[in-house]
Amino acid sequence: MKRAYLENPRTLEHHDLTALVEEHREVTIGRSEKNIIQLSNGVLPHREKRDTETGSETQDPLATVSARHATFTCVQGLIYIKDLESTNGTFVNGFKIPVRMGYHLSHGARIRLGDFLLDYKEVS
Repeated sequence: MKRAYLENPRTLEHHDLTALVEEHREVTIGRSEKNIIQLSNGVLPHREKRDTETGSETQDPLATVSARHATFTCVQGLIYIKDLESTNGTFVNGFKIPVRMGYHLSHGARIRLGDFLLDYKEVS
């Protein structure tokens, strides 16, 4: 199986998704500290907290992510993401994925959870 990683395109912070799935079978992601991968304001979102045109504060990016937003699982060597009925949905390459249905990820997929972007990468 190829090694799968999630990477924040702005900070280059990454998670070894293969190792996490092997250890936990199901890897949850969201803003709650109970998740295997916890998104926080320390992980930069894809947009700034301040509107560059008006200078006014925008919504806290963390508020756009559900406590338990999505899960990652591995089925026959393939990584799947599943939205857990999140408030703002889970998007892969700009398309909203169906709730509670596994969506196969392929190398280079761009994942958006609320205002957070992550890149999915596979390495041989």
